[in-house]
Amino acid sequence: MEVCLLSEDPAFPCFHVRYLQCSILLDCAVSEVLAWTKNEAGAASSQLVFQPPRLGYVDIESLDVVCVSNAHTLLALPLLTENPKFRARILATEPTIQFGRMLFNATTHAAARSPDARSPASLYSVAAAKKCLDNIEAVSFDQKIPIFGPVSVTPCSSGYSIGSCNWILRADSHTVAYVGPSSAASNRHPRPLNTAALQACDVMICGGLARRPAGNLDRMVMDVCANIGMAVANGGCALVPCHPGGVVLDLFDMVLAHLSGLQASTVPIFFVSPAAKAAIAYANIFGHWLCNSKAERLNLPEWPFNHPTLVANGTLLHFDSLNEDFLRAYREPCVVFADHPSLRMGDAIHFLKLWRANANSAVVMIDPDYSLDEVLGPYQPVTMRAIHCPIDPRLSAAEFSALAREAKPHTLLVPAVYMRSANCVIQYEDGAVISMDEGVPATLPVTEIAPRAVIADELARSLQLQRVAPGVSVAPVFRAAIDRKDFVHVVQAAPASSALVRPPRLHGNVSAEVLVEALQQKGLDACIEDTPAGPVVALPALRASVAVVSTGTTITAHSEPLRRMLRDLVLAQLAPL
Repeated sequence: MEVCLLSEDPAFPCFHVRYLQCSILLDCAVSEVLAWTKNEAGAASSQLVFQPPRLGYVDIESLDVVCVSNAHTLLALPLLTENPKFRARILATEPTIQFGRMLFNATTHAAARSPDARSPASLYSVAAAKKCLDNIEAVSFDQKIPIFGPVSVTPCSSGYSIGSCNWILRADSHTVAYVGPSSAASNRHPRPLNTAALQACDVMICGGLARRPAGNLDRMVMDVCANIGMAVANGGCALVPCHPGGVVLDLFDMVLAHLSGLQASTVPIFFVSPAAKAAIAYANIFGHWLCNSKAERLNLPEWPFNHPTLVANGTLLHFDSLNEDFLRAYREPCVVFADHPSLRMGDAIHFLKLWRANANSAVVMIDPDYSLDEVLGPYQPVTMRAIHCPIDPRLSAAEFSALAREAKPHTLLVPAVYMRSANCVIQYEDGAVISMDEGVPATLPVTEIAPRAVIADELARSLQLQRVAPGVSVAPVFRAAIDRKDFVHVVQAAPASSALVRPPRLHGNVSAEVLVEALQQKGLDACIEDTPAGPVVALPALRASVAVVSTGTTITAHSEPLRRMLRDLVLAQLAPL
């Protein structure tokens, strides 16, 4: 087993795993970075840059599956799907797919209105992103999805956002648990973290921990509400730059409750984003993916969130931009939630410029991935109060360490940055801890799993079982043949011939050049691609390949007749012993 970290910042995770015969990608996030530059006069400025993971370390053609844990970890997927060699399946829950589509659209529209900003669309086209999202397979929590041979994957709730999940990789009794961005907070809207699914795993992979010290999440939420209330009480306005969705869905109710305690319940809350309407709608549409207290409200029947009621009574007003409808509804004092948290694009920039000279107003930064000084630097001087209250529901290092001690994996794989940071140190004594640097594979021994065989239905029905002891029945001796494909063994009825013929044992070397010539004689377009493991004969038009490597020859095809034809051409190069 081999695991490689592909992201520079594990807060935006991407891991490649070679597990038995499978090649698996866990998440494919784009990291957001404020890159600083200087102009000719020496003045410094920063630009928001989206950095994809190091996908060059992965043999794209050999990938079997991509497992996505939440909406923020799929924005680099079009870089894979636009590669003509990519044939893997992509798995995610339905809420993750829809919130991912919403997040990409919101970011793209925000960047389009900010000439100096970039977005994921600078890495690929909008059409490519839509095509990619349309091809993701929707899965459910605790659904076992067979991948190849004995290997299967299962998503289980991570508690981070609606539909977010961790992934369990399983091959018979051997399990690998990938813990992506997760949350153990008990007072949030997503379905809680499923810790039972992580128990007794052989290997646990750590990704996407919080940047905060342990235990301050609730305090930060209270600080956000208190600073918003202070601005409103002073006759000013409050700006909260944010992504649409996530913790914002919880904050609307909390902020309103705090304002009501200040006798300011009539102060409007504006939600400005191209995805504002969709975020509010999806939060209630996906009610069955929420925590029990909210999911149970569907049976009353009531909305899981109070957002529709707040919208109906005019307390919560959502707009896709600063259009004429917004201008007619706008009044002060007010609270504004607007994207983007970097303040390098989106409508939040307009409000910051409008209120930055007002000492009674406040800008409250809640995103944990941006520092206050970096974000506000280009807008100085800023007279309005600026407060950094990062709300980061992801597991802290201490919480993850406790989770690992409960699960007791034999081996824990942790990004090296989590082992070096003073505020984020993983502590685990019940097994081996392996530190991972970006782009450096970590190799683990995996006990070879003995192949299992299943009896074909037709053969099973024909067997006459004899009871030899209580609860024990046996079948008399019978003839059968074993069919082996994709590392799955099926015992079938033997051919009708009077005697079984043992196939000859073959030996020799398979030549990629000879194979290409044989395919071309059949009128098929084939070429040889060099890979680190050895040559691969590719048939792009048929989406098939034959890998001729030192460990064996592997045929990949999407139809049985094509597979058998390629098999026969390979066997034709061998001679019997």
